[in-house]
Amino acid sequence: MQYLEMEAEIEALRRKAQNKGEAVQYKRESYDHVRGYHMKAYQLEDVPKDLDYISVAELLQNEFLPGVAPYEFLKVEKNERQLGWFVTVGKSVTINIVDCPLSAAKT
Repeated sequence: MQYLEMEAEIEALRRKAQNKGEAVQYKRESYDHVRGYHMKAYQLEDVPKDLDYISVAELLQNEFLPGVAPYEFLKVEKNERQLGWFVTVGKSVTINIVDCPLSAAKT
């Protein structure tokens, strides 16, 4: 976890140095150990809820995705319960969970 915290701090300093302001806040975060992928899901609050997928994808490509690099696009979905668009991005991260005490308890 220290690696991810340090990476987040470095990213915040980089954004500050480039005068980009704070990064967009994510709503969910997960790690898939099998795939070695760290994922974040963002709610697209400024995107109209009645837009089609193609228009949302164009907005993502031109405006949103450059701001979350080095994460890459995984999926976009419309959530009727929360009334809005969500985008999931991810990047490859290897975390050694074998040495974790919780892993040893399962064997």
